[in-house]
Amino acid sequence: ALDAFYQSNKGPHDVNLSAGLLYESLDTATSKRLGFASEKNSSLTRFTTSAQYLYQKTWGIGAGFTRLAGTADALYFGTANGKPDTSTLRFDAFWNPISKKPFKFYPLGRTRRGLEYVMYRKFNGRAKNFNGLRRDAGDNNTFSFYWVVVL
Repeated sequence: ALDAFYQSNKGPHDVNLSAGLLYESLDTATSKRLGFASEKNSSLTRFTTSAQYLYQKTWGIGAGFTRLAGTADALYFGTANGKPDTSTLRFDAFWNPISKKPFKFYPLGRTRRGLEYVMYRKFNGRAKNFNGLRRDAGDNNTFSFYWVVVL
């Protein structure tokens, strides 16, 4: 695995950049003997990257990309084409209401509230009809509101 992180804090502006690469080698020989895999070995590689901008430690936006790729094994991964390959784009906008000097008597002083959109470009090896039932990767797109409390 490799990870990299860069952070810059200049005046009211904060910038965070991160990237990560993870490679997994899977010994699926036992799964193959039991009928749960068609290959003795599989592998997965995950690449992630993200960028975040924060203004006055209060308002921020972020974006990220994730790509998962692996060897084809329909039994082990349970996908129509045998591949676990998935890629997403993530966008968010957030607000840290009391981020500079939280009140000690306010239990939710360190919170982050935001909106996030995750867009699937590929899911289980395909962008279109990934499960053979005309379901596209984009059908998994999600939009959510989140509220995180740090204690």
